[in-house]
Amino acid sequence: MNTLPPTAKPRSRYQAIRELGRHPEAGRITYLAKDNLTQNPVTIKQFIFGKLGSEWAGFKAYQNEIETIQKLSHPGIPCCLNSFEIPNGLALVWEYKEAKSLGETRIWNPEEIKQLTIDLLEILIYLQTQTPPVIHGNIKPENILIDEDFKVYLVDFSLPNIHGKQAVIDNSTAGTVGFMPHEQLRNNELTEATDLYSIGATLACLLSQKPSSQIKTLFDTQGRINFQNLVSKQISFPFIQWLEKMMEAYAVQRYPSATAALEALNKIEIERLPEVRISHERLEFKPIKYGEIIAQSITVSNSIPDTILKGGWEVAYHPKEPNRRSGYKPWITFEPKQFEGNRVKCEVIVDTSQLLADKTYERQIVLNAIASSPTHSINIKVKTPKLAPNLLPKPSLAVLFIVALAVGFLESLIVGQQPQNLIGLMAWIGITLGTGTGFIGGLAGAFGSIPILGSTVSTTVVYQYRFGYKSSLGFVLGFVIGAATGYIIRHKLGRSLSGNLSGFRTGIYSTGGLISCLIAAFGFTMGIAIQAGFVNLFAVIALALTGLPLAYLIFTQYQILANYRQAVKHLIKP
Repeated sequence: MNTLPPTAKPRSRYQAIRELGRHPEAGRITYLAKDNLTQNPVTIKQFIFGKLGSEWAGFKAYQNEIETIQKLSHPGIPCCLNSFEIPNGLALVWEYKEAKSLGETRIWNPEEIKQLTIDLLEILIYLQTQTPPVIHGNIKPENILIDEDFKVYLVDFSLPNIHGKQAVIDNSTAGTVGFMPHEQLRNNELTEATDLYSIGATLACLLSQKPSSQIKTLFDTQGRINFQNLVSKQISFPFIQWLEKMMEAYAVQRYPSATAALEALNKIEIERLPEVRISHERLEFKPIKYGEIIAQSITVSNSIPDTILKGGWEVAYHPKEPNRRSGYKPWITFEPKQFEGNRVKCEVIVDTSQLLADKTYERQIVLNAIASSPTHSINIKVKTPKLAPNLLPKPSLAVLFIVALAVGFLESLIVGQQPQNLIGLMAWIGITLGTGTGFIGGLAGAFGSIPILGSTVSTTVVYQYRFGYKSSLGFVLGFVIGAATGYIIRHKLGRSLSGNLSGFRTGIYSTGGLISCLIAAFGFTMGIAIQAGFVNLFAVIALALTGLPLAYLIFTQYQILANYRQAVKHLIKP
């Protein structure tokens, strides 16, 4: 086992084990040693300020700086345990940390880089809040230690830079070329931004996987560190911009302090994250009938290469929503609720059976994603329809019934005047077919569906050729009833439907549309029965075929109304 050099023998308390590092130009030598008093390992750093036998300023000249270092108390800074004078210099005894330096090559993931950066900046913040501020002046990978628990330590403090100004020796000899900013290389006054450059250069080495001895290979012709092309695609562009600002050539262009640098870092993500794009900012749901389950699609996409978007949907809190108790069934659901992919089509599904009728609901749905902007809100609006019984326009339906009854009575009179032979039978068939075709044509005309109307007219022309002019008369009578029915369906059932084939289908197949058509048919057959007599078998059958379905539909609708009134207190409020 070696001992310290002869100049340090008066301090025989410490016994050198091996040399850890040497910086001849700056007059610094570091040893791993043993404290014979405590039996603990320590680190001894010698500062040699002159040749053996020459005069130097003396130990007392650095007493203030030494006291400042010994007062430092931070988890990321090893304690300065002792100091003593040696010929032509002095020695500092430091607490030894069982940790590896960043100079040892390894691959770092983005989160490790960010945590390391935060820990280093927090150490600098502590140093910069001392009175006077402490500037390290020689931050590089070899002077940053990290243990197995990812605890970070900053070591190898230089005496002349404790007060941040030019001292006995040049600032340029206190640092390491490649990790020193311009002001330090030119031996100008150091500032709190000086150490930020060194941290930036250290991070550039780690990200580009370059050892500190090769940092010169990163410099471009303008003297700037050019590392961007060597960085993993996982590193975000905002973090690269932040790092570039840390390494600006002039101190005034960098962050003014470690505090400012940390504040800026906390606002960005180091890892390259997806960017969320949503096809809709607002959704409006307009169900046709109460209790309907309706859905709309949202496309979520990500255009950032080499990233995959992951996310999930939830409904934002609303004071009117029930507690998420056991058995609670949400009225807004998603399919899929969780997703992974760069272009995903999601369904937002609304169950109106849990809502009050004829009300407007406004809620927010939230997309939580692992992305540059993690939260995205979309407003949704749901306008529930009236209950079907409340939608039925009773006065209009009464008028429709009377019109249909009159048309049926008139048509029955016309049929009754026909001779009881083959000619009369053909006339009856013609007027009946014409009435049915005219009814469909009237419905189509009310919705402006020209193709269907045109086909009914063409069909009637064929009937007239085959069965005589009575087909055209039946078409006119049926058209009157159909037009009245279509007008009610399109305009009187709670909302106006579009005047096209889609609106035609929607209206006809709705509950109100079926009831309107059945009322028209029932009124028509009632008119026939009044003229032909209720003992007429055909009239009775016609009344049964139209009246029974009509009665069933009306009964079920009012049953729905009764059930709704019983359940209304349990339904979700707007």
